[in-house]
Parts: sequence; C-alpha cells; structure tokens
Amino acid sequence: VTVWDWEGDRDRMVFLDEEGKKVSHQLVSQGYNGYWGHSYMEVLVKVKVPALGYSTYVLTEDENAAITVNLPGDSRKQQPEESVLENSRIKVVFDPVTLAIVSMVDKETNTEMVAPGKTGGVFRLVDEDPSRGMTAWIVGRHMGEEVVNRNVKSVRMKNWDGLIEKSIEYEAHCRNSRLDVKVSLEEDSPFLKFDVHVDWREIGLPGKTVPQLGFYLPLNYSCSSYMYDVPFGVISRRGLDMDVPANSWALGKAREEGKKSVMLVARTRHGFRGVNNSLSLTLLRSSYDPDPYPEFGHHDISFALGVADSAWTNRRLIETAFDYCHPVTVLSGKIHGGTMAPSGSFMRLEGGSAALSAVKMAEDCADRRLIVRVYETDGAKTRAVLKFPNGPKPKAAFFVDVNENELKAPGASVSLEGDGVAFDVLPYNVATVAIEF
Repeated sequence: VTVWDWEGDRDRMVFLDEEGKKVSHQLVSQGYNGYWGHSYMEVLVKVKVPALGYSTYVLTEDENAAITVNLPGDSRKQQPEESVLENSRIKVVFDPVTLAIVSMVDKETNTEMVAPGKTGGVFRLVDEDPSRGMTAWIVGRHMGEEVVNRNVKSVRMKNWDGLIEKSIEYEAHCRNSRLDVKVSLEEDSPFLKFDVHVDWREIGLPGKTVPQLGFYLPLNYSCSSYMYDVPFGVISRRGLDMDVPANSWALGKAREEGKKSVMLVARTRHGFRGVNNSLSLTLLRSSYDPDPYPEFGHHDISFALGVADSAWTNRRLIETAFDYCHPVTVLSGKIHGGTMAPSGSFMRLEGGSAALSAVKMAEDCADRRLIVRVYETDGAKTRAVLKFPNGPKPKAAFFVDVNENELKAPGASVSLEGDGVAFDVLPYNVATVAIEF
C-alpha cells in the first residue's frame, strides 16, 4: 500500500480490518519519500480479499502502543551473514558470494528442489547465434553463456523473524549493463519472488551476436515433461533446447509419481525453456532487425519460482499464476458513509475444472448485461456455477459467441440457480455466457 501525505506517528501506525482487529503490517522502506512536494510511505499489509470482490482496512494510530525505547544496537560482536530466506513452506539458501540459489527445500516433504553442486537461480548473459536471421523473431543457438552473478555487490538483507516479507537485495553488473535485484519471500508463500530493474546497454551486432539476458534454474529431479499455459488452456511438451511461448508460466513436471514440481511464473515475459531437467526464462534480447536498438534502456521485470503440489489440477496452476500476475488494486480515501458493506464478493466461480478468462460489460445493453467467459482446463466435461452473492439476482442467462450474439447450442443450456447461473463446459472448450440482471 502506498500511503500519501500521512501525518501520523509511524511508531504507532496500525491497520484495522472491518471488525476493528489489528492486522500485520511492515514498512517496505524506512521513513518518508519525497515526491513533488508530497511524501509517501510504502507498507505491506496482510489482508484478505473475497473472490472478485473487495475489503476495507483503516490506517490509524494505536492509542495503546508502547513507547519505543532506542537502545544502542552495537553488540561489539560480529556475526556471519546468513543468506537464507525461510518461511513455513520453503527454505532457500543463497551462495554468500554470488547470491546464486544453492538450495530450495520444500519443508512439507523435506525435499531438495534445486540441483546441488550446479550454479542455479542465476542471471545469465547469453550470446545468441544470429545466422538464421530474423533476430527479432528467432531466438538463436546459445554460443556462449556468462553467469552475471559473479559480479555481485551492495548486498542488503532483511531476513529476521516477524517480517511479512523477507528479502535480499543486490546489484550485479555484466559488460555494459547493470541489474538491481530484489529477491523476496512472503509469509506462508511457496513462491520466491524476483523484482529486477535492468539498465540494459547491450547492442546486437549484425552477423556476430544477439546479447540476451536470462534466468536459469537446474532442478533436482527428473522431468517427464514440461507444462506451459497457452491461450485457453495448458500444453505439455517434451524437453526442447529452444524457447517456447507461454502466457505466464512453465512447470518442470516430476517423473516420479506424487513428487512436487517447480513452477516458474512471469508477469511480462513469455519465452520459456524447459530442457535437461532445468527451467529458464528469457528476460531481454538485443535483436537488431528490423529495429537495431529495441531493448536499450531501463526495464522493470518481475517473476517468481516456487513449489507446486503434485495434486494441483491445471485450473489450480492457472489460478496460482493469475494471482501472482494480477495483484490486488488498492484505492485510498477518507472515512465516509456509504450503502455497501466494508467487504464483499461481486461474483465467484464455484466447482468444476473451468477457469475464468474474462468478465466485461456487454457491447450492447451494457447497463444490464454481463459477459463472462470461461474455459475447461483438464479435458473433462464440467459444470460451472457462477454465484452473485452481494448483487441483484440474474433474470436471464444464455450462451453467446465471441461477437456476443446469442447461440442456440443443441443439448446445452444455461440455467438459473438461486443467486447464480450454471452451465456445462465441454472438454477443452471455451464457453461465453451473457447474464442479464
């Protein structure tokens, strides 16, 4: 949460839920940040938000907060730095010199997920072979790979107990470019997050090389296949030593039955590579045709890697990635009156193996007609149920095509059920429903 122009006491800052109960919070950076005559703070707040809904939290001062007593912190004893991020789900150990990931243990099964003895969880500067041409479209053969993490400096760690988010920040350099990296682990999350600011100053040289920045992670298990999300579904591929497209994630599926797998999720990058029991993600490429300088400059890139349970369905994998790629929106305001409850859900999708793809107002009759699009993820006919717990009850519902014209599908119909609608979705099919209120 970004808090603007708050004149309260930071030591007495408290966030309350709709019942007046305190929730955990953590200042991301110390003190106020100035911006054009205003000031702001960034605060992590542990909240609960209903499906496709909202919740309300109040920032105020705690009248009963204890007075902070600042005592000298110099223990006159130097301790070694522990490059570890750990919560209730996973424990990640970093090399103290390179900040490469040397271990990632799933604590539920006490299983090591990262290949020991290999340089993993690192950024790599790759030189691509441009001989096939069309460098903006074709990712060339890797001619050389240089580990960027060998040049790490300015390491800052926040990994003590009681934090909502533990983190390690570092600066790395490669050739002419610089990376500012924040690696963080949230409370009770099985996913390690990477937020990277890149000052990219590499240029492709026609006929010689296409510089590429990528992330690489070797896995500590044998992969039977690699899974990727594609439009309206999931595809499973054999290991391929080439980039393949995905909407937002890749997963190295463990060959051993019941064993957990590693999942790599990216918000704005779509080139993944699963091969030789490893996962990698292409972050930047300095192609040179048709644009000679397409990536030169500053970039902000976010991705995450974590442990996926073997029992997770395709829908669960899709929704896990969606949650990361679409964080909640925060709106600030003064306390005021209103007619709605402090929290509520406008709509939720219940049961079955259908995933939500889109929710929008209709192109015509937009004031009273809602368009909802779902797709089936696991190759089996399923029953999708849409509930509208806090709004008006649906009066009519029917299938439409992508142009929102009503469909008369034989043997398929949409039925009204209380405060919602229900309909069947065929295996690997897309279903679009218009709902009138």
